[in-house]
Amino acid sequence: MALKAGYVGIKKSMLGVINSLAGAKLIKTIGDGLKLTSAGKLSADINPETMEFKSGKISAKATVVNYDTDEVDTGAKWIDGKTIYRKVLSGTSVPADGSILLSGVDHVVNAYGSQFVSTKNVWYQFPFTLGQSAQIRWELYTSSHDVKLIFAESNITNYSWVFEYTKVSEE
Repeated sequence: MALKAGYVGIKKSMLGVINSLAGAKLIKTIGDGLKLTSAGKLSADINPETMEFKSGKISAKATVVNYDTDEVDTGAKWIDGKTIYRKVLSGTSVPADGSILLSGVDHVVNAYGSQFVSTKNVWYQFPFTLGQSAQIRWELYTSSHDVKLIFAESNITNYSWVFEYTKVSEE
C-alpha cells in the first residue's frame, strides 16, 4: 500500500500516479499519537518511560546491561522460553582445573571474557587455545548440570569471565 503524505512538494504528475495506486490512502494520523501534517512533517507524543504516546517527542529508552558477580536476571528469554541469567566470575587467583563455576545450568547461551597470563605478559580472550599445552575452556556436564573449568595454563593472575545461561529449575 502506498502512503500519501499530503500534497506539499509533490508534483501534479506524481499525484495522478499515487492516486491511481490500488489501496493508496491519504494518511493524516498513524495510531493514537503520530500525526502527519499537510506539509508532510511527522510528529509524535510518546512517554519516554512507558513508550506510550503522550505530549512530547519521539524518544527511545536505552537498555543498560548490568554486569555483577551475583546472578542477574537479564530480562531476556532463550528460544525455549526460559529466563537468561548472567553472572560474572572475576578474581586474581584462578580456580583449580575441574572446579565447578556454576551449578544447576541447563544451557550456556554465551560465555566470554579474558584472563591475564603472567608468563606471557598478555591478556587472552576466554575461552582460548594456544595448542594442546596452553588452553582454558568451560564444559557443561549434562549429568550434573555443572559448568566446570578445564585448563592447562597455570599462570593466570587476573580473570573476568561472563556467563549467560538458563537454569534446570525452570523445566
